[in-house]
Amino acid sequence: MTTHLRNSLGWSVALGLLLAACSQPVTPPPSGAEPRPWTYKAEAGGQKRLTLAAGSISLVDGPLLSARNGSGPFERNRSNGSSTEGDGAALTVNGVRSATGLGVHAHSELNYALQSTTQLGCTFSASVGVDDEVGDDGSVVVQVAVDGVPRYTSPVLTGRSPARNVSVRLDQASTLTLSVTDAGDGADHDHADWLNPVIRCTETVAATAGRPDPTFQTGGFGRPASVTALQPDGRILGFGVEPAPPDEQPQKFFVARLLPDGKPDASFKAPALSFSAANTALSVAVQPDGDVLLLGRASLPRSPLPDLSNDNFLFLQRLLPGGQPDPSFGNGADAGYPGTLFLEWPGDARALTVQPDSRVLIGGSQGSAFVVRALLPDGQPDASFGVEGERVLDLGPAARLETLTTLPDGRFLAAGRSGDQGGQPTVVRFTASGAPDPTFGAAGVTRLDDPAATVHAALLRPGGQALLAGTVQVGAAQVCALWQLTPDGAPDSTFHASPDLTVTAPADQPTSLALQADGRSIMGGCAMNAAPALFRFLDNGTADFSYGGPAGAAVQDSRSVLLQPGRGAVSGLTQLSRLLP
Repeated sequence: MTTHLRNSLGWSVALGLLLAACSQPVTPPPSGAEPRPWTYKAEAGGQKRLTLAAGSISLVDGPLLSARNGSGPFERNRSNGSSTEGDGAALTVNGVRSATGLGVHAHSELNYALQSTTQLGCTFSASVGVDDEVGDDGSVVVQVAVDGVPRYTSPVLTGRSPARNVSVRLDQASTLTLSVTDAGDGADHDHADWLNPVIRCTETVAATAGRPDPTFQTGGFGRPASVTALQPDGRILGFGVEPAPPDEQPQKFFVARLLPDGKPDASFKAPALSFSAANTALSVAVQPDGDVLLLGRASLPRSPLPDLSNDNFLFLQRLLPGGQPDPSFGNGADAGYPGTLFLEWPGDARALTVQPDSRVLIGGSQGSAFVVRALLPDGQPDASFGVEGERVLDLGPAARLETLTTLPDGRFLAAGRSGDQGGQPTVVRFTASGAPDPTFGAAGVTRLDDPAATVHAALLRPGGQALLAGTVQVGAAQVCALWQLTPDGAPDSTFHASPDLTVTAPADQPTSLALQADGRSIMGGCAMNAAPALFRFLDNGTADFSYGGPAGAAVQDSRSVLLQPGRGAVSGLTQLSRLLP
């Protein structure tokens, strides 16, 4: 299920907030058959407000300020039915039944009064759709308004549409309005369901989480890194290209290491790799034994090896834990590049990961296909993988593999985008031998319903869910986004989005993810009101306002996020900082 973060900035994310159930009595709608249309208004002096506190409350039992419905009274925990109270059936949208929710008929409007507090961050969340009892005949537009201002408006939903997750912030709000209108074709058969409508709130006072850690040095690597990685002991690796005038040759790659407190690690002495122009540092990974892998693309005046082009080739270098090139790895020693493996790769390569058995996977794309190559620990092609160590999976237009994620059993995820309209977020699960996993998605492939979007980062939760971070193009803005898949590759209906939190990402800047032991996730690569920030989310995708604040945790550079267990999140490629956990 998508979690987009959009505010005045442009980000669709899920905002998670908890709200304590009120002890106030529920005001029921008038009983018995009512003429169409049906209306309700709380008596003067009898208006009940939902008192927001840390926790959650279901609006199914919440007192109404006022309401109207297009055909008889709205229903609690059943569909709208016809014109009398209690004449509906089970709430069912696109074949999925729900025990909790509100059944309405366009034109419908439910108004709630809220008792807010300055010490809470709150959100409303629900899933919405057309009830199956009207078949394909219904068509509606759903809207959520806060203090009279629309905060979410759905596209046209029909009987064929899956339920849409909605999440809207309620900071300092005094009223919440849930409305359903027709889609411009009349209100006949327009039965809609608000499934599991809940307000959640979390405490936001006196929080230290997301504040700068004063014990961390922020000098960085001394020059801008392109990618970073974390070693098990908390030391930080940076891999990039030395700044140089465009016409200066040769350009040099560098890899540097920082101690856990951010100070330079003088014990790490990695020699610079010198190539010609057009050099790109793509990825850095750490093997279980502490060796470091560096993936890059470069060129030379002359080919370093027979049968290898001299222009735009791929290289993989392995360093021992102290930074020295590993002489047992690669094919570049005779060309003056010990510990380096040169690879011909005509397409685009950018992803690198290490399997539990120390095999190395390199991922990229070529034309309309995802391409993954598997290497044995010594750098030789893994003949048991795909065809001679390579798997090519055609996915259609705009295919672009961005990230690889390993699973404990040797399977792995390849994620990025593919398809028409600029591409859709695409995730493929492969078996350890490189075949698409038939137990995941459709023949191993899941595409999410977000045109002009891509996945940049993926993590695996302990329960097997895949947490994904990426961007969606919304008009002229590139908006950060979160999604989550169930272990079998379906969109996770328990993971909620928040159209009201908008976070932008600079053009072509990838997002990144880190996962805490408590299930909360931290997303990097985004900005709020053009200010770089990290954002933390609860395990259901809603935003954690205790982390920094409603505008996220401010940092100087939000690109790349690494999690030092027990110490906090480290952010940045040029200017690094660490935030308190």
